[in-house]
Amino acid sequence: MKRTGLKRTFALVVASTVIFASCSMDGSEFTDSTVLLKSKDAGRVVKTLEIMRDAEPVLEETIETKEETEPVAVETVETVQTVEEQGNAEIVFDDADLTMYAIAEGGIRAASDIDDIVIGNLELAQEVHVTGISERGMWYRIEIDGETVYVQCSALADELPEAVMEDEEEETEETAAETAAAVETETAVTTETTATTTVVVETEPEPEPEPEPERSINYPSEGTIEYDLFILVNEAREDAGLEPYSWSGTLADAADIRAEEIVELFSHTRPNGEDCFSLSGVWAENIAAGQSSAQEVFDSWMDSDGHRANILDPDYETCGFSMCYEEDSEYGYYWAQEFGY
Repeated sequence: MKRTGLKRTFALVVASTVIFASCSMDGSEFTDSTVLLKSKDAGRVVKTLEIMRDAEPVLEETIETKEETEPVAVETVETVQTVEEQGNAEIVFDDADLTMYAIAEGGIRAASDIDDIVIGNLELAQEVHVTGISERGMWYRIEIDGETVYVQCSALADELPEAVMEDEEEETEETAAETAAAVETETAVTTETTATTTVVVETEPEPEPEPEPERSINYPSEGTIEYDLFILVNEAREDAGLEPYSWSGTLADAADIRAEEIVELFSHTRPNGEDCFSLSGVWAENIAAGQSSAQEVFDSWMDSDGHRANILDPDYETCGFSMCYEEDSEYGYYWAQEFGY
């Protein structure tokens, strides 16, 4: 920039005395054939040229210094690019160090993906060490037995619910009462035996526990495509040694909504930006498109590890399905399958 300034200064100095002037691009050479001067001003122009030539080393040193500092700018650009690449991750976790408690017997997964296989389950009221929270607030990263795993945020809370705390207090009181009753019984037996060795203490046999009532199973309306799919799913669970699902009207309503939404956006994220778990009672979801029958969509889901894991999850107890048909849409048939407790 300084070199250019001196050239412009030279042009302004000679403008009033030169009939016509030009110079080479580097300003280092001026010839008699290119510069026509009035004789009385020639001396001033020569002095100006000498000043410019004396200034050359300074200008060169300035340029060299600038070139030496440029690698710093290159390093800065590279650092910014690394940050941008990290920001493009699919799911980003903020580090945390929290103690939380399980408020539902949610599934533990090896990855923060709803389609990932459930590798274990939290116990109700279990204390959990949280090491990270996803930016969208959908997943917790936790440590169990030294391993890093993932659970949905809806499965944990900062404090135990009052209902769980009351149950624990009742269990403690019942245990204390049973212990006290056992001590009293032992004391009474010891006293009677000491008074006479012929006393026989008779106790009534403990009543046999009553069998648990059979779990009632609700079904969708017969003759519907939802009924056909429901039967296929429960047959698969029976073959796997699992309890059958019971039909849930709440989850069926959620499935109706989701089947219509995935016509517009085929994703577990809803068109309004919320995830599918924002619907009441939904803990897991399978979706599909293009299959025209219950058997066809069932086979598609069972051929996928993630979808099969939802269907055969031993913890889920209820489900609801729905199919939406849009003639002018890309796939025509859209399916939603919701699971809960």
